[in-house]
Amino acid sequence: MTALKDLELERVRRNFAEEIRAVCNLQTEALVEALAAVPRKRFLNPGPWQIRGMDAEMGAPPRTTPDDDSRRGCHNVSIALDAQRHLYNCRDARARTADASPANIDFNKLHMAQDGISKRL
Repeated sequence: MTALKDLELERVRRNFAEEIRAVCNLQTEALVEALAAVPRKRFLNPGPWQIRGMDAEMGAPPRTTPDDDSRRGCHNVSIALDAQRHLYNCRDARARTADASPANIDFNKLHMAQDGISKRL
């Protein structure tokens, strides 16, 4: 049963990476592979999580996921690290930044890249 769940999570992460590639027009294959390989949940507080989607740009408040299922983080949403201080693990904008200049980017300053993704690149 665990092997099946692991395969499902791999598929979900691959779909997430491909969605970010499409939304951001990513050109760096290594970045797409890193998004697919590194679980975003490693960089988050325990769930359920407060998330913000594109509707946040129009003033919508954060919403809370129903549980801590890893698949909830595999969407183009920002996930609160500290909602009170407005600190979020960002959505596609960070991927665009990394893709624009992968050789010059300081991955330690990107939430999505700390430890895992920068090592994959």
